[in-house]
Amino acid sequence: MALKKSMSIYCLSICLLGGCSQEEPKDDNKFVQHVSLKRSCYENHVKQPAQYSGSLVHWHNLTKNTHSYYGSVHHDEALSHENLMRTIERPYEYTPPFIVSFWEVPPSEFSKQELVLEGISEHVAKDGRSEGPQYKATCNLVAIERLDYLPSLREKN
Repeated sequence: MALKKSMSIYCLSICLLGGCSQEEPKDDNKFVQHVSLKRSCYENHVKQPAQYSGSLVHWHNLTKNTHSYYGSVHHDEALSHENLMRTIERPYEYTPPFIVSFWEVPPSEFSKQELVLEGISEHVAKDGRSEGPQYKATCNLVAIERLDYLPSLREKN
């Protein structure tokens, strides 16, 4: 009985020290392209367009030989003084979403100069702390710059 208990403790200690965990090898990813975008988006249930800008990126997973195309755009005037005051003065008036995200952009759409993308809008919650409502959105965007490297934050502004 004592031998069985000590063997259990021994096996448990080996597992805890890392003997049981086998780390999956990390995928090797290569950055392919960054696309700066600009123009308008609207939520499908409202259809009130607003001006947006942002970017898409293309990554190639060399390990799995798969490609990922994704990105987001943000409402250009969302944080302007005028927009914030309007939101405070008229809290029940419709406000365009702060951001629209695109998770699976078709490669054929990614390569176009003018893109029509379906995404998910994200509003800032009224309490400012939790996630706000999300809706389907449509964006009509134009590619204004294509880069074969990821621009720095300083370069984007």
